[in-house]
Amino acid sequence: MKILSLGFRIRAATGPGTAPSVERVVEIEPHEGDLVIGRRRGQDIELPFLSVSEQHARLSRGEKGWLLADLGSANGTFLNGRRLTPFVAQALSAGDVLRLASVELVFEGEGSPGQAAEGQGAQFESTATLARRLVSDLFGTSRPAEVAHLVVRDGPGQGRELRLEVVGCRYRVGRGAGCNLVVPDDDISREHAEFERRWDGVFVRDLDSKNGVLLMGERLAGERRLSDGDVLRLGQTTFRLEDPEDRYLRQLQEVEASGYQTAQPNPGVESTASVDLARPAGQTASLDTHTQSEVVGPGVAWSQAGLVARGRRSSWHAPLVLMVIAAVVLVGAIALALSFILGT
Repeated sequence: MKILSLGFRIRAATGPGTAPSVERVVEIEPHEGDLVIGRRRGQDIELPFLSVSEQHARLSRGEKGWLLADLGSANGTFLNGRRLTPFVAQALSAGDVLRLASVELVFEGEGSPGQAAEGQGAQFESTATLARRLVSDLFGTSRPAEVAHLVVRDGPGQGRELRLEVVGCRYRVGRGAGCNLVVPDDDISREHAEFERRWDGVFVRDLDSKNGVLLMGERLAGERRLSDGDVLRLGQTTFRLEDPEDRYLRQLQEVEASGYQTAQPNPGVESTASVDLARPAGQTASLDTHTQSEVVGPGVAWSQAGLVARGRRSSWHAPLVLMVIAAVVLVGAIALALSFILGT
């Protein structure tokens, strides 16, 4: 089967002085039906950025090749610099540059795996872990010091930490000198547990320890994927996982669940609040001139339109109440005047 290869150029739209873009090539096997690009989890191409709409654009097979259509996105879909009319499909050719809000994609056309990026030094990905890998890339360019790590919260090794720097590397925690994190706890086995950071998250596995691994109070059986903030207990020592990538993706889902919309703000209306999902330390917000929305993280544009709409809605309530009161007073005054006239 032929492979649809799309070249991803991720633009860190965080203002002047940012690191260069990260380029990845994603291979997608065409299936029956359309390919949807968007922020929502489970899309064919998931782009985890607030400036991208949940269902942003669609790729479909036409009689003469592939077609691209904007799905009524807030910040628009651009083809070679020209903004597309929503729901009107445009033909694609190899080499065309697509821009969805702050994300650029280079359409490579159909070909065999590896053909599109040959000689370009790009890294091939599947779509299964694309969202987390994109977040990892952007964190790596703007906040290289922040990687998933275990922190000893209490116990004999309090204050120590284990940084899970290398993806695919297995880090061992135990009492033995050969462990990556040595904890002087007599209730911990020499090799007690193993942690591995993968592209789809951080995993823990009990190494047949005597006292086991407690995850959020429950004894671990087999391998388990961890989330940011999870608390583990090995012997008399308590650990907490700090995973900035998982935290970012979870915050993104919470923002979506809250009903905030990523739409262009009304010109002339100031934002009344801000949400900082991934802003590097000391970095101020900048304005993405393409989306007219505040950029608050590496490649992330956050529009305050939903919050502003709520602010405008609440500000409308006061005049409306005053108008109702004035109307009631006026009606009362007219009724009083009529009764006085008729009475006389």
